[in-house]
Amino acid sequence: MPRIHDDSFVEFVNTGKTQRNGSLTMKGNEVKSYSTVIAKVDRVRKVVDFNTDHYSVTTDRHQSAVTRGMNKLDGWVLRLGMI
Repeated sequence: MPRIHDDSFVEFVNTGKTQRNGSLTMKGNEVKSYSTVIAKVDRVRKVVDFNTDHYSVTTDRHQSAVTRGMNKLDGWVLRLGMI
């Protein structure tokens, strides 16, 4: 199983460039674990809406990559439970 890196999330937020790490896909403004949207990025407002629901161990790891990545994004806001 590939290791999930929060740096991919940071690059996605900053550039909008599609990222894929195993079953974690970041494209457009959505971050998906398998087919479940776990975050939505609003680059204009510098806000990430975050899905806090529990689905699986893998999705939990994907959600952790998002929250760790947020620590590297100055001026961005993480809104919990907004999806």
